[in-house]
Amino acid sequence: MPISSKHIGKKYPATEESRFVVELEETREFARAVGDLHPLYLDYATAAESHYGGPIAPPMFAVRYQREIVNRLLTDPDLSINLAKLVHWEQIFDFPGPVRSGDVLISEGEITGIVEKNGLDLLSLVITTVNQTRQVVCRAEWIIFVRH
Repeated sequence: MPISSKHIGKKYPATEESRFVVELEETREFARAVGDLHPLYLDYATAAESHYGGPIAPPMFAVRYQREIVNRLLTDPDLSINLAKLVHWEQIFDFPGPVRSGDVLISEGEITGIVEKNGLDLLSLVITTVNQTRQVVCRAEWIIFVRH
């Protein structure tokens, strides 16, 4: 059954569960796990000498701190997404600021599109993440493909 377009504009506000504290060792483990061995993520001395002034998280670390919002969408009873029919998703990221160890990140999301095409629903979720100073550190569009 198609996902109704009436859900366009539905918001997933920031909650305590969407709060994410960035830990240096976790960002390093993530970088190693995905094979992104840039010294800005792994070597404190090199990162300290950079214009960042210290280690930063690799870009794809966004999947960790935005995960709670995505999970809320996928399990939203109003949408009734059958996870067994979820085919694929893709992400488009914009990083206006770095994510650093010690940052406290808060994410919120909004459904910006639902299109039915060739037996699939294409659902777009835009997530914005800010740090403790309210600086936007990541804007992402998650596009989820679900078969009927």
